Amino acid sequence: MSWLSQISRTRAPWLLLALTAIIFEAIALYFQYAMDLAPCIMCIYQRTAVLGIAAAGLLGAINPQQLWSRLLGL
Repeated sequence: MSWLSQISRTRAPWLLLALTAIIFEAIALYFQYAMDLAPCIMCIYQRTAVLGIAAAGLLGAINPQQLWSRLLGL
């Protein structure tokens, strides 16, 4: 448990979380516009959730040393 506490106070895991979410969004947009595949309603819900995860990663990366920034990310 102390390892999780220590790693959450660094910026790299938060940025990795945001980066992977942004990559997933880019892939979904590629499927939609380049491959001309229309998303279903569940895909749209999932995209919204992934955008929330990306925002949480960016909020946590603002200043991970401060408790308020980590709590916003969580």
